Amino acid sequence: MKKFRPFWSYRIEETEKWLQDMRQAGYRLTHVQPLLRLFTFERAEQQTKRYLIDYKSPKGVYEDGGWQQVVQAGKWTVYEGETPTRFSSREHVFQRIRAHYVWATVLLAVLFFYLNTTAGMLMVLRFDTFQVWVYLSVLLVLLV
Repeated sequence: MKKFRPFWSYRIEETEKWLQDMRQAGYRLTHVQPLLRLFTFERAEQQTKRYLIDYKSPKGVYEDGGWQQVVQAGKWTVYEGETPTRFSSREHVFQRIRAHYVWATVLLAVLFFYLNTTAGMLMVLRFDTFQVWVYLSVLLVLLV
């Protein structure tokens, strides 16, 4: 069974809880496709397991703490365990999200400058250059 889960990588704790609920319902995670946002499950016995999703974790970091690797897809790794003792710091996930916000802000700036210089397009969005820089600076300070 395949399940589509958009924005799962921005809601890690919620996705871990969802994976735990799926396992309790009798579905075991077998594959993750991060770019397509697809999780693949197969029927299995109902078990109570906790899940940990980590980004860019070195190999073997969580195995000592009671976790077993279930799936690895790209830089994402999913672990499961019954009574684990070590937990993720989430620092790599936060760095990834911050990088996405910076890129989104840069793309937004390019869009504003394009619309500002294009004659006759969306006159509502016509700002002078100083206003655009002020708005983008405030946005960057709030996001980073």
